[in-house]
Amino acid sequence: MNAEPQSGAVGWHGYPTDRPYQVCTYCVMDTSNPAIVFDAEGRCQYCKAVEQEMVGKVWFPDGGERLAAVVETVRAQGRGKPYDLLLGLSGGLDSSYVAYLAVKKWNLRPLCLHVDTGWNSEIAVGNVERIVRTLGVDLYTEVIDWETMQDLQRAFLLAGVFGQDIPQDQAIIALQYKTAAKFGIKSLFGGWNPSSESINALVELPGHSLTDSRYIRAVHGAHGRKPLGKYQLLSFFENYFYYPYIYRLRVHYPLRFMRFHAPEVRQLLESEIGWRSYGEKHHESRWTRFYQNYYLPTRYGLDKRRVHLSSEILSGNVTRAEALETLARPPFDPKLAALDEDYIMKKLDMRENEYRDALARAPRDVNAFPNQAALILALGRLKRLLGISIRS
Repeated sequence: MNAEPQSGAVGWHGYPTDRPYQVCTYCVMDTSNPAIVFDAEGRCQYCKAVEQEMVGKVWFPDGGERLAAVVETVRAQGRGKPYDLLLGLSGGLDSSYVAYLAVKKWNLRPLCLHVDTGWNSEIAVGNVERIVRTLGVDLYTEVIDWETMQDLQRAFLLAGVFGQDIPQDQAIIALQYKTAAKFGIKSLFGGWNPSSESINALVELPGHSLTDSRYIRAVHGAHGRKPLGKYQLLSFFENYFYYPYIYRLRVHYPLRFMRFHAPEVRQLLESEIGWRSYGEKHHESRWTRFYQNYYLPTRYGLDKRRVHLSSEILSGNVTRAEALETLARPPFDPKLAALDEDYIMKKLDMRENEYRDALARAPRDVNAFPNQAALILALGRLKRLLGISIRS
């Protein structure tokens, strides 16, 4: 049965706050996620939805034939052109493996794009260099204007909103689309990996689309100090109409057609490329490491490991007992967190009292700033109704 509150107290996120603690009996999602509900057996809606709505529909663990068809389509679109596809390369495990497969297994000709948002770890930069050199592929690098990125990232921190990764993620997406158009490329390979991120796509956490340009401008308008002109923004029209339907860019996620076991992939890349591990998932970015390891647990009581571990349980890569053993350890090392905080303050040109005040403020409501969330959701519902998809 669902765990419902008695008094009806509601938090800033719009969900009840006084419900008893509960953890899913199948995965390890718990009531730290305010939107979670449980059935009579204590199973949450997220792990059920992965099995009922994703496996065999958008996630095909044994989808070799489907993947082969995607590869041949990409190859045909690139015929007669310098490149078959654009491949976003962060130096992280997922994108590195996609690059390896694209060249070594599928014999495709990718143009690799690396977007330097100012937060790259040295290990991630080294991985990009090794991949490009070993695979013999071309690399196109875009360096975000740091003063602009610094000001926007600082504005989001001062705003006290949930989606602190939006400034760098929006810039990466925008530059992927714009670079593809610049080089006349019609196929883009992304690194979304349902083996470790299936639940990420379903969790109803309070935030906004990574490409909600109105929301980004509103947050910056309230807390920014410098013009936003040099920042890469995708307009609603560009993101939802121009690139998918006029330019006809197709986004493909090859990892959703296979089984993915991180230790095995890590060992392969270390052996074949000299790839180096940077720690936990998405920690190739110093900002994301701070955000996931420290900001979310201390400010929102959210342990991002639960989302990834629950996805790994559903993919059969770890057992629930193993996941609970991992979660029994603290989400961050206090010494490393202190180093990251010092690094963040210096990078964002923030005084310590200013930084501490920002983290001490109450979280902002999901609609504290003007946004396009309702329009984006309505468009998504319409596309599902019409069966429209531009991704594979």
